[in-house]
Parts: sequence; C-alpha cells; structure tokens
Amino acid sequence: MPIDFFNELIDKNINEIVVLEQNYGVHLLVKTAQGEKFKKVQVGILERKVAPSTDTYKKTYASASKFAGENRKLDKFNESVTKDGLIKRSAPGLTENGTFIPGLETPRQLIRWAYNSKIGDVSEVFELGKRYVVGALTDIKEKGIAPLKQVENQIRLAVIKEKKAEVLLKQLNEAKSADLASLAQKIRKEVKEAKNISFTSFQVPGMGFEPTVIANAVTSEKGKISEPIKGESGVYVINVKVITPSMSTEGVDLNIDRNRLLSGLKQRIYPNPQFGGTGEVIRSLLEAADIKDERSKFY
Repeated sequence: MPIDFFNELIDKNINEIVVLEQNYGVHLLVKTAQGEKFKKVQVGILERKVAPSTDTYKKTYASASKFAGENRKLDKFNESVTKDGLIKRSAPGLTENGTFIPGLETPRQLIRWAYNSKIGDVSEVFELGKRYVVGALTDIKEKGIAPLKQVENQIRLAVIKEKKAEVLLKQLNEAKSADLASLAQKIRKEVKEAKNISFTSFQVPGMGFEPTVIANAVTSEKGKISEPIKGESGVYVINVKVITPSMSTEGVDLNIDRNRLLSGLKQRIYPNPQFGGTGEVIRSLLEAADIKDERSKFY
C-alpha cells in the first residue's frame, strides 16, 4: 500500500469511505479491518564524529619522534615502552616482499626498513594509516637451516608433545576394551560424539584440526574400534556408528562446490596472506626456476 494511502486511513473508522484527490487521480479508500492497537517507539539517533584534530596529530608525532630519538638501542626501547605504558606488538615471520602486519595499515615501508637493518636497531617514525609506529629489530632468521638457539622453544614444544603422545598411546594400548564406554571408564575419560564427518571435513567438532582422525574415520569399518590414533591435540580411539552413503550427483548443481574448490586453489596459488593466500604454487615455481627476487629494493 502506498504510504499516502496508509496515512490517510490510519485514524479512520472501519468501513468509513475516504476520498483522496491527488495529481494522478481521485481515489476512494475504505478501511475494511484493523489489527490490535499497540504502542510503538520511534528512536532518533544523534551522532557526532569524534576524530583527532591536526594539533593532536602534531603532538602525537612529536611524542613518537622524541621516543624514537631517545631510544636508539633495543634494551632502552623495551625499557621505555614498559615505563611509558605504550603498546608493543611482535611481528615474527616477516618476509622480504611482505605487505601485511596484523593491526597495521600499509606496513610495507616498515618491512623494508627491517630488511635493511641490524639486530637491535630502532627505526624512525613511520606513519601507517592513522598510527605512528616506531619499530625495533629483535631477530634475523638467515636463509637455510636455523641455528638451534633460534628454534629451541619450538623443538622443546614438539618433543614434549611427542613424549606425551607416547605415554597416552601406551595407556590406551594397555587399556584395550571391547567398547568405548569401558575404555573411557578405565582411563577416566568421557566418550564424545562427532557427527557429519566427511572426507572434506576441516576439523572435528570439539577437537579442532585433526586430519589424521578424520582420515581414519572416513576409512574405518562401521562398529569396529580403531587402534589409538596420534592426532594434533591428543590421542584418540574412534568407533564409527553410522555411515551415510554418498549422494548421487545426477541432476545436482555442483557450481557451489566447484567455486569453493576454485577459491581454495586460488589461495594456494596467490601469495596474499591478508586474504588467506599461502602462495604455495607460486613459491614452488620460483624455487624450481632459481629466481632471485629483488623487488624489495625498489618498493
């Protein structure tokens, strides 16, 4: 119903005829029924944009410049950050041609600075979007095999994870049982159920990223308890309760699945980490062709 018709009839009685003259004709209107009346509230929102002024930008830049000038060494940099209550962020794994640092707009100039500096150097002030940033280089990972000290923590975590898995595998092998309920009781754990697991599943509900568990689930026989499976976050024993046969694709529009798979393939081809791209394919081609990439010297 046009809004002008509605406005004309809103306060009229049932079956009351109304004549409405307009430029495009004369209309006879009648209200035939009316719903229950109830109160409505109209909300008006007044907004006022609060943005930093030119003076604020100048003062902030002056403060950042003073900080960069007074803290030219890494230890002094860290000390002043703590003392002044400033926000410090870490950006590990920067690549020479990288264009992305979480939380910063267009950080390319900061990345270029890092690749032309020495450990312990402190940068000048960079204006990145609406932020003034001062960087400090804390570590350099040289090409090739990393020294033990550089990966010590990663190795320690990996070894601890491996040893924990060995202990859990031993416990589960010793506590073998005819059903999951009895096994769970022996090791004082609970049985959990995961539904709709398929070959294309990325994770298991309640367990997270577990590709080995998924692979075992989709290839196991129905009703057969599996051997202990070493996963990413634990050791698991599974029992497939229901197997749903694959649907026929006859007459089914597969464009949605096709587009999803193409999107995933593009992410593997193009190196755009901001949008999930890994660039595996391009990287492999560059390595195979032995190309020396020196774009970072120019932009």
